[in-house]
Order: sequence, then C-alpha cells, then structure tokens
Amino acid sequence: MADNHNKQPESSLEKGKVSQKQPPNTDKASDKQGKPPKQTGNKAQGHAQSKPDAAKTSVPDDKSPAQTDKIKPALAKTSQPAKAKRFSNNFTSVAAFNKFSMRHFKRTLKSSRKKSFLVVVLMPWLLVALYYVFIAADFYESSASFMIKEANSQAGTSTGGVTLAAIAGFSSQHDEHILNEHILSVDMMKALDASLNLKAHFAAHPEADFVSRLSSSATQEDFLKYYQSLLDIHYNDLSGLLTVKIKAYDADYAQQVLAAILKHSETLVNDKSLELAESQLSFVRAEIEESAQRLVKARQALIAFQDSHHMFSPEQQGQTVSGIISSLEAELAQAEAERRRLLSYQRGDSPQVIALKDKVNSLKAQIKHVNKRLVKSESQDTQTINEVYGQYKELELEVEVAQTTYLSALTALESARIEASRKLKHLLVINEPYTPEEALYPKKLYNLFTLAIILLLVFGLFRMIATTIREHID
Repeated sequence: MADNHNKQPESSLEKGKVSQKQPPNTDKASDKQGKPPKQTGNKAQGHAQSKPDAAKTSVPDDKSPAQTDKIKPALAKTSQPAKAKRFSNNFTSVAAFNKFSMRHFKRTLKSSRKKSFLVVVLMPWLLVALYYVFIAADFYESSASFMIKEANSQAGTSTGGVTLAAIAGFSSQHDEHILNEHILSVDMMKALDASLNLKAHFAAHPEADFVSRLSSSATQEDFLKYYQSLLDIHYNDLSGLLTVKIKAYDADYAQQVLAAILKHSETLVNDKSLELAESQLSFVRAEIEESAQRLVKARQALIAFQDSHHMFSPEQQGQTVSGIISSLEAELAQAEAERRRLLSYQRGDSPQVIALKDKVNSLKAQIKHVNKRLVKSESQDTQTINEVYGQYKELELEVEVAQTTYLSALTALESARIEASRKLKHLLVINEPYTPEEALYPKKLYNLFTLAIILLLVFGLFRMIATTIREHID
C-alpha cells in the first residue's frame, strides 16, 4: 500500500509538467473568480487528467497519520506549477483587455467627431438663427450731437476760413464728461421714467421678446444696467461733440426719449452755470452789504457828533472864529493907533484918551475870550474848536473810507456780474434727435456670422485636444 501511494504522486507530478508546457487560453474574469480556465483539445484532456490525479493525491479521511505525512511533500511540489500557470493566465488576460480598450476608445473618438460638430457648432447656431428669424424684436435707434457752449465767444480762424470757434466759445472737455455721467445716472433714468414711463415701454411692449425684454420685477439696479445698455455715448476730442444714441422698440418713442435727455441735460447745464455764477456773485454781494452797513454806522456817528456839539462843521466854525479874532485884532490895532495919536497932543486923563483906552482894553478882553474858543488854555476845561475839529475829521474820514469801500464793492459786483454772464454755459445742439425709419438692431447677419466663427474656433480647439490625446495613446 505504501508503494502504491508513493507512485501516485509521481505520476501526478509528471502529468502536471506536461500540462504546464501547453500554453493556457483563459480570460481574466474566470481567473479572478477562482474558476479553472477553459481549454480545448489536448489542453482540456491534460487538464482533465490532472484533476483525477490531484484527486488521487488528496488525503483521504480514513488514512493513517503516517500516510498523510508522506503525501504532503508531493502536494507542495504540485502547487508551484499551478501558481505559475495562474500568473501566465492573468497577464495574458490583462494584455487582451488593454488592446480591446484601445480599439474601443479609437472607435469612440471617430464616432464622437460628428456628434461633437452637431452639438458644439450646428445645433447652437441653428437655435440662435431661429431666434433671430422668428422671435427677436426689432430696435430703432435715434441719435443726436451737441456740445457745451460758453457765452464769451472768441473769434478764431483757420487756414480754411472761419471755424466754429469763431461762432461760439467752447468749454473744456470736463463739462462733456460730467454730462456723460449724468446721462448714464440714476437721476436721468428716474426723470425719463417719470415723464415717458420708460420702464413700462421695455417691460410690457407687445413686440418685446423674452430675451430683450426688461423683467417686470426688475430692481432699480437691474433697470439701471438695462437703461445703460440701451445708450451709446461717444465724445470726439477734436470737435468737442458729444453724440448720444438710444434704442427703443418704437421709432417715435426713441426720438422722444432722446429729446427728453437733451432737455434734462440743458436744464442741468443751465442750473449748474447759474449756481456757479450765483456763488461768485454772492461773495461780492456780501461785501457790499458789509460796506453799506459800515457806511451807515459812520454817517450816524458823524451826525450824532454834530448834534452833540451843535455845529454842522467844526472847520467852518473855526474859520468863523478865526475871522472874528482877525476883525477884533484889526479894530484893536486901530484903537491903539488912535490912542497914541491923541496922546501926542492931549493929556492922558483927557476923556477921549480914557475912552480909547477903555476900548483897547475891551477889545483885548474880547480877543482873549474868543481865542479861548479856538485854542484851549491851561486852566480851561471845555473843549475847544480845534479838539472838536480833530474828532470831527476822524469821523469824517471813517465816513469817506466806508463810502469808498462801498463804491468799490459796487464796482466789483458789476464786474462779477459781467464775468458771470460771460461764463454762462448752455447746450448747442448740432444734430437734433430724429425719428428712425428702419430698425438697425439686432444685426442678425453680423451676429450669426460672428457666432459661427466662435463656434468653429471652439470646435477646432476640441478637435485639437482630441487629436493630441489620440496621438499620445498611439
């Protein structure tokens, strides 16, 4: 029995070697699932023979432990060819699967070329073409050109003759840029909506399509963006012209909106010019008011001084007093001369000499008294005419200064008024808004041609990427 058991494993090993030399033909899926590879012809027979031998080499349950120990080395020898066989089968299956995958991917790329052209180029272009032909609403565009003119016209000529600068003086380009921003502002949009119901025209017009229509629930910001998209404003630096274009669903409505824009723009320019001129004149008017009040106060102070001293003019009063003193001194001199003449042939106590002497003394006393009114003495407390005259001249000088300031302010006001009137600005409309007769938008042929070029470029980029991938795979 022992000899028989030893012979059986050897025969199974020989049969296993014979089956190992024959190349297997299995697939990867069967090997992964633990199933034996399918074989045909001799291969199947060799494999069929190996199964009984392996069954014979298996350890029976009723064998003794000594017999089992003899069978285990033979089983270990038979397991190594089986592992090599399974590895060869797995490698062959993976290579076949990769080759199949590459062929399938190449066929997929070839078939996707036509589909990608339909999806990327033809279908989008046809959808847009159908929209432009059957759905898209027409837009009418009205335009106008104008500039901001100043009143201080300057004559100018060029080599070709008289230019527009000879007709009117033009402001700097900053005014046009400011007006440009005002036209695009929310204030202008609200003014147009209040006067012409702008939002309702673009949200509920019967000819409006679902793409170009303004949403009825649009916010103020959305409405502003939509309004700005309807405008086309261009400023020419050389001519100074500001050209404004606006689109609308109706031709007459486009002309009305543009006329309203020009009206509001002219109002803005006039108001801002008047505001600037008024700010310049307000300062001069304030100076005039201040100088007038100063003149009134100076005059009131002078009148109060005259009333308090009971004299109209201290200067004239001084001249009068000086005249009185002069006449008294002349009379005194004459009396002195007469007294000396009488003393030459009469006695000093003669009535005539005494009378002349009294007259001389009275004249001297009168001159001294009158002189006190004109010039202050050491023991005199009352004001003299010369002191009053000094105070009077100060008040009179204050009045003269206030009057001169007031007259200067009046002159400055007149100059500022003339300058402000020269700097007043207003709109000079070159091309009035007109009513269009033909819808210029949307530009269907131009848009379709541009879209075709863009789609072809995208498709070409897709093909280039696919070709690069295919060459990398090859």
